[in-house]
Amino acid sequence: MEVAGRPMALLVADALRGAGVGRVVALGEPAPKELEILPDHHRGGGPLAAIVGALEQLGDLVVCPCDVPQITSAGVAAILAGAMSSCAPVVLARSTRPEPLIGFYRTEALPVLRAAWETGERSVRGALASLDVDHIGIGAHEVVNVNAPGDLEALSNSGVAALPGRTARDR
Repeated sequence: MEVAGRPMALLVADALRGAGVGRVVALGEPAPKELEILPDHHRGGGPLAAIVGALEQLGDLVVCPCDVPQITSAGVAAILAGAMSSCAPVVLARSTRPEPLIGFYRTEALPVLRAAWETGERSVRGALASLDVDHIGIGAHEVVNVNAPGDLEALSNSGVAALPGRTARDR
């Protein structure tokens, strides 16, 4: 889905790169052709399988879904700065609640996440229950999911303009 004439995934990629993330990879397909694609660990396995597969193949990683078009470089940079000052294996964004799909995952989290997957857990939140997790506060507007055209319309009608606070660096 496009926002401001661009696929949401590219807006998220721009925010990641603007925060200093050097390699941005789409986990699974479909993805815009401008992004490198890493095949799913378990096709159709959901976010937990994708995180496990990415940790196995890439090592430490920043995770951010493609459906949060208002995430900014500043928000991602805050997560990275928090991760660098934390010893926790996982550092998540926190707005009004923890955001398990927006954060920094160290490879040391892999054995716990893999074991959770192998025992049937499919929820990232559930898999994180036995790990030490730190949280970094970011604005609630940055983590609003846009999963369908109606979500974008609702966001616009809520009084929060699409892509608020984005600077030229974020675009």
